[in-house]
Amino acid sequence: MLLNACSSLDNIEFMQKASAIVPGSTVLDNLTGSLGFDGFNSIGSSYQQTLSNEDIDPSKVDYVKIKSFSLEVTDPLGQDLSFFDSFEVHIQADGLDKVLIANLSSFPNGETKVNLEIPDINLKPYLSQDNMTITTEVDGQKPAEDTTIEASTVFDIDINVKNAIF
Repeated sequence: MLLNACSSLDNIEFMQKASAIVPGSTVLDNLTGSLGFDGFNSIGSSYQQTLSNEDIDPSKVDYVKIKSFSLEVTDPLGQDLSFFDSFEVHIQADGLDKVLIANLSSFPNGETKVNLEIPDINLKPYLSQDNMTITTEVDGQKPAEDTTIEASTVFDIDINVKNAIF
């Protein structure tokens, strides 16, 4: 019975949402560069708050990874994500390399929500830094009108239950 209790305590999740507006265009303007997703800058504090709420010592965390990362058009109704050719998300912090944490290079017509591909990367060193930043790099064509996109990210925190209990 203790093993079942421990296995349910081994991982906790937290979700972070952020949004950005992609400016529209009346001509075929290229869309390149970065999108400023409001909310990404608070991921580190959300991670710390989750640990505090669960009464978990940060030193007991073994691994933090992204479980899912989705993009969804929230406005205007009927707009899809096909104006993107590629979408990359990177994380960086002082003293740590900038690494790719999510990406997608295919945005089919009609899709208003997509799940990005996620490499298996331990984000604990980044989320433990005060100066951690998340940036995006996008390519494509600007949509016909301003388009609001919501990014939803679910993080999985693996806790060393053996060391946390003993």
